[in-house]
Amino acid sequence: MLKIKNLRKTYKITKHKIIALDNISFDLPNGKLVAIVGPSGCGKTTMMNLIGALDADFEGDVIVNGKSLKAAGEKEIDTYRKNTVGFIFQQFNLLNSLTAIQNIDIALDLSGTTKENKTKKGHNLLSRVGLTDQINKKVNLLSGGQRQRVAIARALANDPQIILADEPTGALDVETGKQVMELLKEISKEKLVLMVTHAPELAKAYADIIVEMEDGKVISIEENTASISTAASSSKKIETKSKMSFYTAFKMSLRNAWLKKGRTLATAIGTSIGICGISLALAITSGTTHSVNTQIKGIFPSNAITVGLKENGDKINNIKPLKYSDINSVLSLNSNIYAYNFEIEGKGMPLSYFYSLDENIIKDKDLMSKMSDQTTKEKLATIMSPSVLADVKNDIQYGNLPKKGSTNEIVISLSTAKNLEKNGGNLKALIGKSIYVRYLKNGFNPNSNQVSNTETPIVRTWKIAGIANTTTLIDTYYATSPWLINFYEKEFKIDKKALKSDFLVVYLKNTKNLDSDLQTLNKSQNKYKFELTGKTISAQVEGAMKQVRYALLGFAGVSVVVAALMISIVVYISVLERTNEIGILRAVGARKRDILNVFVAESFIIGVLSAGIGLLLTLGISKVINSVVYGYLKNAIPNAPYMEVAKLPLNDAGLIMLFCIVLSMIAGFYPSLKASKMDPIDALRGK
Repeated sequence: MLKIKNLRKTYKITKHKIIALDNISFDLPNGKLVAIVGPSGCGKTTMMNLIGALDADFEGDVIVNGKSLKAAGEKEIDTYRKNTVGFIFQQFNLLNSLTAIQNIDIALDLSGTTKENKTKKGHNLLSRVGLTDQINKKVNLLSGGQRQRVAIARALANDPQIILADEPTGALDVETGKQVMELLKEISKEKLVLMVTHAPELAKAYADIIVEMEDGKVISIEENTASISTAASSSKKIETKSKMSFYTAFKMSLRNAWLKKGRTLATAIGTSIGICGISLALAITSGTTHSVNTQIKGIFPSNAITVGLKENGDKINNIKPLKYSDINSVLSLNSNIYAYNFEIEGKGMPLSYFYSLDENIIKDKDLMSKMSDQTTKEKLATIMSPSVLADVKNDIQYGNLPKKGSTNEIVISLSTAKNLEKNGGNLKALIGKSIYVRYLKNGFNPNSNQVSNTETPIVRTWKIAGIANTTTLIDTYYATSPWLINFYEKEFKIDKKALKSDFLVVYLKNTKNLDSDLQTLNKSQNKYKFELTGKTISAQVEGAMKQVRYALLGFAGVSVVVAALMISIVVYISVLERTNEIGILRAVGARKRDILNVFVAESFIIGVLSAGIGLLLTLGISKVINSVVYGYLKNAIPNAPYMEVAKLPLNDAGLIMLFCIVLSMIAGFYPSLKASKMDPIDALRGK
């Protein structure tokens, strides 16, 4: 079964060469307990390491079941350590933070067995070595003999054909040592057990074959007739490749992260600061852009085009107004125009300025002198902007659309309804109520920046037909395009053909080709000038927010770089702390890739935790920012809606999570790679 052929091992120390094994050759059958004896430094442990494939740097060959270890590749060596050999170490090499069954699971995890079968086999193995009542006890709470039994059970986990025991009784008292030897003797009835020992009396009492070594050579191989076992029949074992799933590696790292939870949490918090900086940069710029665009859209929808006379050019003052007749002229230029807003202006033209549900306030001649009164302010709206009814016809939350042909029914936005009903009343009860509107003939005085307070107010009544589920920064009402014109014609007996306005706003159905439609409209005639006012403002806001975003991301990027270095250092420290675990894993058949995955998984855990903390911090800080901004706006603008100026889009949150995890895994890759390349023997020795 086992053939040692011209085995030679040399260590190089500075310029000197030390021969540890000098041309050793012998054969061993299955089903024997073989004791290797000799003085310290004679090469016993070195030979065991070569047979166990922990050391591949040697001359000669080790042949097991006809297969050469010298000719074997790396994957074949990993499979050999998993399937063919089991190690029992003098110092046990158990993980003290784990229970007895968990230490055995380390070996079983490489077999790809189901959880149910793994648990069953682990219990059977511990029962076989007499530890049924210690299954779930951590090994650091077990006695030396019990720990060695756990080590034996682990060595048997993958049903190896060869058991390599290096001084299995060296750390035990005499009585416990005898118990362990009895167990090894029992195991040798079905497997080849090689035992290194300094106790000749144990060899004579239990070994079937005694191999004596001295100065790196075998000086004798004797069959011990006093203790002879019946040779075990050779059975064919189905070998499976060594493989640890990433899920298993993740569980191992999760367990270690929990044991070092203070350090793991501190690292995650440190990393999360940079992640929070990036998230806030995106949240503030995205939220502000979205909020501003929402308000711009409420005032200047993206499909809204402002129409003026070309002859006005870019003038601000002394603008020549459009006439009522221009409405039909503009509408005839494009069939996609579905609505318009003709803002009525002109000297002596009644203009609406104040709105309230309280008729007495609107009719009060002394209203202007009471504007500072809190009660008056709460019941009064000073601006109400018109918007397109067609845009909210599917968003009516309460009530209905105005009746066809009605000249006084309107729909108001939800935020307008809340502003009119400030005391938290039932908004649905507003349906059918009157809004009293105060008109002034002299209108707005640009020189004093005040509305006229010397004339008798004109009061008219609007009816609330419905409330749309919309939030607007300015109080807004929705009506059909000709509604205001018809209202003036009916209520003030004004000839609509005489109406004038500085500008006309038209709305296009097709927004996909808005730019091309705009160019076509401007090129198709020489009288009117068409401009996308809302889009221009949005573009300016987005451009400004992009600059802010890049600046904030630049500052946050420095923190992220520092965090990446910190993760790399923490994973490297973890590698140093878990060197013995690396050696144990390699000894039971773990591949280099498996070791790499264990520590990459630890980086993954730090990344997930960091991203989670960073995003939660962003959420909390965003709420604070939004509350502060809302408080400021509420004081400045009575009708200010709650705007989320800091809101991280879900897609961006997902990308940040992915970025943090990838960054963490990249940062931890180098120390993980170093761990995977560790020599198994050096790792077991803690080097």
